[in-house]
Amino acid sequence: ALGKGADTRSDLYAFGVTAYYAVAGKLPFHGRTASEVLARQVNTAPAPLASAAGALPRKMARAVERCLAKRPEHRPRSAEEVADELGAALEQRRELPVALRAFVKRGARLDGPGVLVYPLFLFGGATILASRLHSAPVALWTLVGGMTAVPLATLVHRARRLLKLGFGHPDLAPAFKTEIERDREERALDSGVGPSPAERALRAGSLVAWVGFGAGLAFGVNRDWLFSHAAILLMSLGSLAGFGGVLGSLILLQRRRDVDTEFYAKVWTGPLGRLLFRVARLVTPRRMLAASVTHRPTELSIGMAAEQLYADLPKETRQQLDDLPEVLHRLEADAQRLRKRHEELAEAAAGAARGGADEIEGGGVRTTSTDLIAGRRDEALVAVERERDEVRARLERTVAALEAIRLGLLRLHAGSGTVESVTTDLGLAFEAAKEVDRLVEARGEVDAALLDTPAS
Repeated sequence: ALGKGADTRSDLYAFGVTAYYAVAGKLPFHGRTASEVLARQVNTAPAPLASAAGALPRKMARAVERCLAKRPEHRPRSAEEVADELGAALEQRRELPVALRAFVKRGARLDGPGVLVYPLFLFGGATILASRLHSAPVALWTLVGGMTAVPLATLVHRARRLLKLGFGHPDLAPAFKTEIERDREERALDSGVGPSPAERALRAGSLVAWVGFGAGLAFGVNRDWLFSHAAILLMSLGSLAGFGGVLGSLILLQRRRDVDTEFYAKVWTGPLGRLLFRVARLVTPRRMLAASVTHRPTELSIGMAAEQLYADLPKETRQQLDDLPEVLHRLEADAQRLRKRHEELAEAAAGAARGGADEIEGGGVRTTSTDLIAGRRDEALVAVERERDEVRARLERTVAALEAIRLGLLRLHAGSGTVESVTTDLGLAFEAAKEVDRLVEARGEVDAALLDTPAS
């Protein structure tokens, strides 16, 4: 359209147009004449692929949109890079193992008829116990213990069952993430991606109702007519409208998001979930713990294998390598942070390359396309891509450090390695971890500088 030379990146653009048509069922640009289509190709950003094909995985949509960038330098550098991004999208779509899928959908939560019936029996038993023993504290402690100890014991039992099948706590985060993203893609076909006007209206109405309830309460206290009929009526209407708005917005939210699964994902992947698995591991005989090859990220697979090899070493050798578990956990955490950061930067680069009117969020900085005028958009994209490449290289080095430790432990088991060689690998791994810390610190400084930069 501009009369410039064509190269490999022109082929990638053509591939992006073809892929857009394949998944959305329509071309990214339309016009009444060929000249109008060409003009839109030069000046107009296509509609986001997620809005045109709601069930498409987010990573796949991002890869296609990068191919459709207006300027060639904003597109992927090679077909291999596009293949890597599409491969990551396909990797994300792999089927969860049956045990993890069943746990995420049913085993992770406390629901069913028993949840409704159990408190009634517990309350009845506590009442009978109090009447027999003539002691209210005994009944109170029975209620407290029954409402905490029994549910926690149930969750520990489920974590123990998962451990015996060969899955650990690190497997839960990717399992919940896969299930939640898949569920959102399915619900997006019927309910859309964002909140509906009715959901926004209910949220706003409930907020106004609760503000009115609080204002009426404060006014009634100050005027000393809190318990008058008018005050009671006003606060009752406000509370009913507030509860109704909250309940209605939650019902509409549940149509497009699985709120229960998201709640239990936070419970199981947080400190409480780690504690439940630690207790479950303590009460499970070691011979009953199985090893399983799952969909877990590379760093977790290597780290868990290395931990198992370390646990199988003689006690004297473990004492000589007593800092190894800490280094493994630090490398795993660093790799997960880098992986998450790489995804954020890839999304930010895709949004900046698309250059539409939608908001771009990445690297801890939120801005809009209107702020990226007069060359700022190009500068921001170059900076994001540079940091993305750096993060990817650090991720590869971190995973390589984990693999070096695992191989050193294997050689130690085979009798061909020494404790000194593993110690050397630990030293190199510690240096890699310090590099990640410096990268994170630099990222914080860059984000702070960008936030302080005035808009053009």
